[in-house]
Amino acid sequence: MLEIIRTFPEFTKYGNELLESLRETILKTIDKNSEDYRISLEIIKETQSICKEQLNREDITPEERVLIWQNLMEVTKMVPIMDKENKKFYENLNSKYVKATVAALLSALVFIGGKVALDQFLGLPLEDKEDEDK
Repeated sequence: MLEIIRTFPEFTKYGNELLESLRETILKTIDKNSEDYRISLEIIKETQSICKEQLNREDITPEERVLIWQNLMEVTKMVPIMDKENKKFYENLNSKYVKATVAALLSALVFIGGKVALDQFLGLPLEDKEDEDK
């Protein structure tokens, strides 16, 4: 495998470009997720604030107060659920990132290895950086 990589320096360049492209995709995905998560938390916070204001009113019935309290509790319960889903998203994203990187690099190695094997089978010389310089 090392001989294949030494024989084809473009593999290293390809691998670096692939990793950079995947990294940029991941960063864009994280930014979008972070913004959506932040907006969702702001909506929950605003809803909680409205419920609290309603609870402070003097002109509501005990039944209305209980209903507002229940709504406040339901909204508050959403925060840990969202947090858990957000953490699961990041775990899944990391797993997919690793799998995609490995798959792409292995595919390139298989392609290059197949080319080397075919070249050797056909009796073609291996490309060598030193030979190119001469």
